[in-house]
Amino acid sequence: MSNAFQVQDQILKDFNKRLTKVVTNFKRRVVSNLTLLETSGSRLTASSANIEYATALLPQLLQDLQDAGFGDTISSLLDDDVKLIKSLKSLSPIPLEFTQTSVQTIAALQSAQIASFNAIGEQAVNRIREEVMRTVLTGAPIEDAITAISDSLESQF
Repeated sequence: MSNAFQVQDQILKDFNKRLTKVVTNFKRRVVSNLTLLETSGSRLTASSANIEYATALLPQLLQDLQDAGFGDTISSLLDDDVKLIKSLKSLSPIPLEFTQTSVQTIAALQSAQIASFNAIGEQAVNRIREEVMRTVLTGAPIEDAITAISDSLESQF
C-alpha cells in the first residue's frame, strides 16, 4: 500500500514530466514563429514587418503557451491535489472530515496555485517578447535569440 509521501512523489514526477513536455512544445512553437521573420543572413532585420510582429507578439505567445498544454498541466496538478487529499484521508489513523470551511480553504489555495502558475507563464511570455523585440531592434543573430529564449524558459519553468 502506498503512503501519502509516495503519492506526493509520484504527483511531482508526473507534473515535472508534463511541464517538461509543455516547455519543449512551447519552445518549438516559438522557434517556428521566429523563423518566419525577415532576416539578413542569420540576423533579424529591423523591418517594419518584424517590428510589427514583435510588438503584437504577446497574444500569440500566450496562445502558444496554452496550445503547448500549460493550462492542461495546471488542471492536472489540481486533479492530483484531490488524489493527494484522498490518499491522506484514507491512510490517516485519525478520521479526517472536511468542513465547508476546509473545502473553501482548499479551493482558495487551488486558486492561489493557479494564479501563481499563470504568473510564471506570463513572465516567461514577457521575457520572450522582450528578447524578440531586442533581437529585431539590434539586428542580432536569430540563433542568439533562440538560445536566450531557451535559457529563459529553462530557468523560468
